[in-house]
Amino acid sequence: MLRLDNEEKNLELVEKLVSQYRSNGDDWELEPLTEDGTVELRKEDEITEYRDFGDILDDHEYLIREEVETCALWYLSDGLDGSKPFLSYEDSVYLGINDLVDDQKEKLAPLIAAAREKKGKEPERKISLKDMAKYLEKKVDILDLADELCDGLVRNGKKTMITRQHDSLVIKRRELVRIQQPDGTVKEKLSGNRFFWNSQVPTEKQLARAREKGRKMPKTKTGGVVDLYMELKEVSFPQAVKDLWEQYGDENLTPVSYDNLTVRDGTKLNAKDRHRSLYEQLTKQKFQNHSMDAVIHYLSEVRGIDREIIDRQIDHKCLYQSVDKFGQPMATFVARDKDGYISGVSIRGTNPGKKFMMDYPNCNYDVGWHYDPQFDPSCRYDKTQKHCDPGKKLLCFESSIEMMSYMSILKSEHKDWTRFAYLSCGSTTKYGCIEETCTENGYKDVLVMFNNDKEKDGKAAGRDYANLVKEQLTEKGIRCEVLLPRSANDWNDTLVGLRNGTIKLQYADVKKNKTKPVCGKER
Repeated sequence: MLRLDNEEKNLELVEKLVSQYRSNGDDWELEPLTEDGTVELRKEDEITEYRDFGDILDDHEYLIREEVETCALWYLSDGLDGSKPFLSYEDSVYLGINDLVDDQKEKLAPLIAAAREKKGKEPERKISLKDMAKYLEKKVDILDLADELCDGLVRNGKKTMITRQHDSLVIKRRELVRIQQPDGTVKEKLSGNRFFWNSQVPTEKQLARAREKGRKMPKTKTGGVVDLYMELKEVSFPQAVKDLWEQYGDENLTPVSYDNLTVRDGTKLNAKDRHRSLYEQLTKQKFQNHSMDAVIHYLSEVRGIDREIIDRQIDHKCLYQSVDKFGQPMATFVARDKDGYISGVSIRGTNPGKKFMMDYPNCNYDVGWHYDPQFDPSCRYDKTQKHCDPGKKLLCFESSIEMMSYMSILKSEHKDWTRFAYLSCGSTTKYGCIEETCTENGYKDVLVMFNNDKEKDGKAAGRDYANLVKEQLTEKGIRCEVLLPRSANDWNDTLVGLRNGTIKLQYADVKKNKTKPVCGKER
């Protein structure tokens, strides 16, 4: 039953129904009321008599419902019976949306135009961090990126370039390779666009990926555009993607989120959260300092470091033994901040045949590995005690092993190695911790003792960065000198050479410490 209680509304709907069919070419006509009050509806040559207009609606229910269902709109309001498939707008009722639009064109035109415009707009396209990285690998030319980050490139081969800063960093240019298919078609594939850092060992992730896919194990660190940016800028994966996207990204694609930046970027962690993160990583690698045979053997027998110095590092909770996921022992060097919280962890493999070294994620390189042999850094939380002597000369190195090697050189010449304070930066590029350590602890006398390894183009990163530090500290009113190994690339090679007699010790007069073995030259 479609009839309404209001016969005038019934008439309105019947007239609309007839009009609709007439507009479609059907010969429908509603006859005037007869003398006895009945209603006649003519469809083509057929005339049907109805008691009232409500009967016409009831008789054509299937047509009306089909019309409304086609319009996909059953809008019931204004007191209409919920079973009636009519559209109500203001004070009128309609058979469907088309009927309403025809009657209310002027009023509804702006609304219809706005709806069509909205429908025509392309929805916002979002992209995940992982897909952003894939896009960047295809979009960005690694040669352009390396040239920008490394102050220029030098041709190394037909398809490769090396950077001016690191001749061991090889960049392979991008090229389009055409591969002939069995069916005669040609498939195009992008090749290259990667880097190979010959002086760096592959990451655990690289090794695991090669092992998982059954590939030959990589011997050097390698990667694409995002990996290169992470290495040279020393940032996390999300930060690298974010930075590159701002420069090379598609403006029509919206990143889903950068929320995990804070979690992965160690510089944004507070001291307690960083301590917790590093401690959890140490726990996973089963760090301990009560059974250190593998580490002690490696440092003393292979590296030639004095046993007393090794024991002092162990006692002061700066040196531990941990194991990787394959059960191989690793020397683990732990740094602590001014409050005794763990601020950095560096590990070194103990297998002489397989060079492996890395830092844990979330290290704070503004702190570095600061050590005064006469104070236990693990007790820095106790503010009632003194934890360093700012009157000492601060000797700064690239790594903890270089630092311990020079301590051993001093001790081998019967010099008091505890008269100095020491700092391992983690690498030449992390030299910022030197100024920070001086500011935090009040050191006024610094000796920068980076490695003296030379690149093919004659440049030496250790020397260049050391001189840069000297300039910066001098401007701050801090006395700074540079001392590089003379007869070897680094201080551990110097120590080993002294032990086996291939290097002779030289002395230099240094104020405050008088005769001090330097095995190198001051600059």
